[in-house]
Amino acid sequence: MKITAYLLQILALVCVLGAPLRGQEESELAAMAAAGDFAQVRVLVARLIEREPREPRHRYNLACAEARLGFSELALDALEKSVQLGFKDRALLVTDDDLATLRSLPRFQAVVRLLPAPAPATPAARAGPAIARAPTPAAPPPAKAPPAQPALALPESARFTSAGPVGLFFMTRFWIFTGSLEQMLWYFDGRGRVYQNPRGVFTPEALARDSARHGTYALAGDKLKVTWSDGKGSESLVERDGQRAGFSWDGGIFSPVAPPDWSAVSGYFEGGASFSGSSGGGTSVSALTLRADGTFSWSRGASLRGETPVSVATAGSVSGPTEGRWKGEGYQIVLSYADGRSERFVAFPTPDARDASKVGMLFFNGSMHLPKPR
Repeated sequence: MKITAYLLQILALVCVLGAPLRGQEESELAAMAAAGDFAQVRVLVARLIEREPREPRHRYNLACAEARLGFSELALDALEKSVQLGFKDRALLVTDDDLATLRSLPRFQAVVRLLPAPAPATPAARAGPAIARAPTPAAPPPAKAPPAQPALALPESARFTSAGPVGLFFMTRFWIFTGSLEQMLWYFDGRGRVYQNPRGVFTPEALARDSARHGTYALAGDKLKVTWSDGKGSESLVERDGQRAGFSWDGGIFSPVAPPDWSAVSGYFEGGASFSGSSGGGTSVSALTLRADGTFSWSRGASLRGETPVSVATAGSVSGPTEGRWKGEGYQIVLSYADGRSERFVAFPTPDARDASKVGMLFFNGSMHLPKPR
């Protein structure tokens, strides 16, 4: 694989945008780039970003590595951040082989337009009479900016109105017979429609298509009635949580979900679910590490236990850890893997009850995850 052009320029020259990299890091980056090991380039550049978060060349190098690994959106994120921090080399941007896969994308073209065009060369002074020249043709009008990408559709703000609940709520309900804690998202659209476990896009079409279940709801006095599309339903008294939006209904506790702030989310989180009964039980566990540099590690495991009067059988499985890049977007976490795949999961952080600046829990892949020390 061809050595990254900009990485080698940075390693060979003193960059005008900041102090040169340390000698050991220069050697490491050069060796990784020469070997085409851009996954390791990304790891080292991430460490440099942690040390010098305002240095634009680190973000540019990250964009190069992401583009080489096939993560176009993540590369563009890093490139846009590099320009915000002061990167100005338009000529390099439009010729760098590392970014070749991005050049046809509207977001890349928009980044190019943010940078100043190179100044025209000044002709050298001549002695004697001036030479007649053909008039310079007028410069073509600047290209129109591409249409803005539509924002991810978001839910109504969570609240309780005279017509009933509106917005996204996290519901927990303990089932005594199975010893399990049910965890589920409910979305009330404010127009009489209700959805269970939406996939994170809150348009009527996406909700009807992607939710695990959908139906209608209506509040009459203190009773909330829900009727699902299969004809089944529930009707029960609503108990309000004082002046707050939360409420209890049909054995479940409904907590309002606030809009996520992903800028403050990082750390190690553990979650999962369990159930038990007369014939056995099972447990699923999930361990997710979200790093401030945009990388993640995710491990999963599951175990089952079956019992009869004369025997006990167990089974288990472990998956991971898988590695890659993560990004919070609306009520979703996007995980991008090194092989080019990506997955979206409904997710949101909740504030710590004692310190609202910290994450109390993280909903991810269908269950709440608690922050844990490592």
